[in-house]
Amino acid sequence: MIAILDYGMFGAIDTETREHLALLLLGVAGRDANRIVRALVDLEVMAPDVERRRLRREVAALVDTYLAVPLEDLNLTAMLQDVLRMIRQHGLQV
Repeated sequence: MIAILDYGMFGAIDTETREHLALLLLGVAGRDANRIVRALVDLEVMAPDVERRRLRREVAALVDTYLAVPLEDLNLTAMLQDVLRMIRQHGLQV
């Protein structure tokens, strides 16, 4: 079970959401931007008017940029800034 903790509070993630999150992680691990975007659609975090091709290109660029870097060289701050920028630009609801 995956639980999100927030100052001692927790909530459970339903089975369907857990499966979609697993597909999202598989997409990241496999560097598969198409799978990542499909998982975002399934998770219903995208507005209907999101430009999926543009999002797919940006996801692919992020995956290529950060998954090719050895962990000890990873700039976590820059990565999180890039991810948050993409979330804001595309109006993803996370």
